[in-house]
Amino acid sequence: MAFFINKKGYPTNKATDRAVHREVAEKKIGRPLRKHEVVHHKDGDKKILVEII
Repeated sequence: MAFFINKKGYPTNKATDRAVHREVAEKKIGRPLRKHEVVHHKDGDKKILVEII
């Protein structure tokens, strides 16, 4: 997967133009995230996926 860092500092998939952490979270839970669902990063590092609330 090719990605770039967007203006907010998040790795973003070049093919879909979506934040990688959201795509990873969707794969992990087996469904698309709803717009109101937020993906949090364990240590504040935008490059590390943590949890979905």
